[in-house]
Amino acid sequence: MLEAEWLRLRAPLAGRLRPGLGPAEVHAKVAALGLTAPDDLVTFFGWHDGADGSDVYEQKMFVDDLRLVTLDEAIEETRSQRELSSQVSTPPAFVLWPEPWVLLCRGRGGQELALDCSPGQASLPFLLEGSGPGRGQYVRR
Repeated sequence: MLEAEWLRLRAPLAGRLRPGLGPAEVHAKVAALGLTAPDDLVTFFGWHDGADGSDVYEQKMFVDDLRLVTLDEAIEETRSQRELSSQVSTPPAFVLWPEPWVLLCRGRGGQELALDCSPGQASLPFLLEGSGPGRGQYVRR
């Protein structure tokens, strides 16, 4: 349904979607972060493993200019955000990037869509507004 709409609107992303990953591959890659992949994360990266394209415009969706990332990019960015968070966060009052979050999409202007992979957590994504320390609030969508 979503892909059909992208095709109808001639979105560059529609022709650049990568094949999805198998559940075992998603579970193994997420386990490398010390997390268990919830069903929603397995479904998301099973649908498509990001998009190809040399230009960010070719990879973006129409929502908040968010671009699909591959699971490998998500793992790399999650590790990077965890490292930055360990340097600038002052728990429990402020944590830049909680350990159980995994990146799903990235937007220009610093927006990121992440999924909380905490055990027993409802798999609702968070939209992170802005960029850098104190970048603004986390919004459940």
